[in-house]
Amino acid sequence: MKNNSLSTQSGLTVGIPYATVAGMYETVKKEYDSYRNKFYYSYDWDDEKRHYFQPVMCFFVDKNNIITEIYVGTDW
Repeated sequence: MKNNSLSTQSGLTVGIPYATVAGMYETVKKEYDSYRNKFYYSYDWDDEKRHYFQPVMCFFVDKNNIITEIYVGTDW
């Protein structure tokens, strides 16, 4: 998602501060994606089967830590 016309099931949208996500799911380490030239926070789901492509939810942020893109999937 790259605009705020859609939201996650819990109501998270592009344009909100990352602090909102951290308040709901805890804070994770901010990382840098050199391929996309963007900073992001990544939440992984862990299951007992440990599939090769583990589901992930990433929140890409701008310099003010405002969410600019939300990614949910396994193709990471």
